[in-house]
Amino acid sequence: MSLATIPIKTTSKEFIKRSIVFEIVAGFYWLVNLNSTVVFLGIAYIQQSVANNLGFLIPFMSVLLMLITIHMVRNNLIFRPKKGSSLLTTLGVFLNSLKMCCLHYRHLSGGVASWLDRAKENNGGCYSETHVENVKVLARLFPLYGLQILYRACITQIPAGYYIQTMNSNLHLNSFLLPIGAMNVISILPLLLLAPLMECVTSCYLSMEKTPFSPARVITLGHACAALSVLVAGLSEVHRKGYPLTEQALSGKVLQVSSMACFQLAPQYILLGLAEALVTPACSMISFHLTPSHIRGISLHFLTLSYGGGCFLGALIIQLVYLLSGGNFYPNTLHEGNLEHFFFFLAMLMTINTLVFWWISSRSGEFISAPSIPGTVLINIADLMQRWTSDVFLSAVHRVLLPPAGDSSTRQSLAFFVQPDDEALITCCDGSNKYPPVKAGAYLIERFNDSYGRK
Repeated sequence: MSLATIPIKTTSKEFIKRSIVFEIVAGFYWLVNLNSTVVFLGIAYIQQSVANNLGFLIPFMSVLLMLITIHMVRNNLIFRPKKGSSLLTTLGVFLNSLKMCCLHYRHLSGGVASWLDRAKENNGGCYSETHVENVKVLARLFPLYGLQILYRACITQIPAGYYIQTMNSNLHLNSFLLPIGAMNVISILPLLLLAPLMECVTSCYLSMEKTPFSPARVITLGHACAALSVLVAGLSEVHRKGYPLTEQALSGKVLQVSSMACFQLAPQYILLGLAEALVTPACSMISFHLTPSHIRGISLHFLTLSYGGGCFLGALIIQLVYLLSGGNFYPNTLHEGNLEHFFFFLAMLMTINTLVFWWISSRSGEFISAPSIPGTVLINIADLMQRWTSDVFLSAVHRVLLPPAGDSSTRQSLAFFVQPDDEALITCCDGSNKYPPVKAGAYLIERFNDSYGRK
């Protein structure tokens, strides 16, 4: 399964709707990172210059107050999900499909288009076709979630490998000792600056009736920035070792650090911050926009789960590298270690991750032009034709764009829609069971209800 199999239904109104969703998501992350800039820098300075334990007390109290607030308003946060949109229903479809596949291997016969189709009631399962089709759309996003795990492992290098580099570099700015968190602020600045810029660019594209960059392209670019960031980190580590050692006091301890200024590490922080500014909002928008309304919450939950898995993977990679190297990668004196080898290894993994994502999203539903050819008739294949021919003819998602602003040319289009009789039973003409039989009218109503979020 790949992102290329996900139909993206896009019209002029849909572009505006998608842009609004992107602006809301980007604005949310912008506010979160603005708050992080202020809070994190303050905590880092207190922890480094005032009291180490006080730095831990501040986030602890913040989490405690948040839990108390959630407990106080819990009655307003409890709601009943729409029918078929619960996580238990989604997991039930997967489990029922696995169970039916095992039965099929032993006793049953007859092919289906997807192993998840085994959970459908007309194939002997326990779930309706609508529930299963919704889960199939969600399953097509699993490659996206899986690739975000390795990306998130790269992002965790800010509080891990990048901090070690910064701590072992010269933090003095004249007579002022910079907090290590100052470099983290540098990684947040790209998001604070890029989010408003992307909103302006998107608005300009829409005003000119042009298509903005697809989220898949934005994510690919973000993954490339992350790979480049850890590559630059490895090169910076090699460069840092070329400087003589000097003494520097941090939290009451005197360390032997490189005399290289910590600001020379800024490019790797900027690139990683740029990656975060591109990837996180685009992933959230894909998870929200490409799933039916009934399971959008579950889709976002899986995305968050992949982020958490990436954090654990990053910690696991660091621990494994430390144990396998016998502490050689992260010795007490970093000058004697091989941290650059770890960064180069991570850059290789991120490059592979970027190429894989580019491959699975290379046909992610982007539209191609269909110019007018004299004496020809343009035919768009719809879903029922695809089901009837068992995918010999594929359903084509299409759109009609408004003329660009200032275009005075005229165009006349004659659209002729052909729809079978409502009671016509659509079955696969080759006799296979790739698609279950369905009445044309019932299928059309089901598609309308699914598109507009009706029960």
